[in-house]
Amino acid sequence: MADRKILPEQVLPHLRAALETGSNDICFWAAQIATGFPSPELVVPLENLLFHNPDADVRFFAAGAIRHISDERALSALQQALLHEQDPEVREILPQSIEEWHEWKKIREEENKLASKAE
Repeated sequence: MADRKILPEQVLPHLRAALETGSNDICFWAAQIATGFPSPELVVPLENLLFHNPDADVRFFAAGAIRHISDERALSALQQALLHEQDPEVREILPQSIEEWHEWKKIREEENKLASKAE
């Protein structure tokens, strides 16, 4: 059987819907899956989880997912969450997530430069 690649456009609408369900169980798993599909389309639902979800585990994974999205709104969400988060484990991951956001952005910029040169 050939490997079947799952395309982001196949997953993102369903993932966004899962992130917006309001069910902590679904949001918990959807935030983890979102790490594998970094898209600006997911910034708002991940940001909402980061700011408003009462479950620290959900907020923890939302922070982990949003750090991979190279969109300035993602960085802003992480910075704002750092100002208000009370849970020690989530507070611990936020500075790491901000640092990794900057690293991912640099990597993507380099990839774009290489792709431009190859054309």
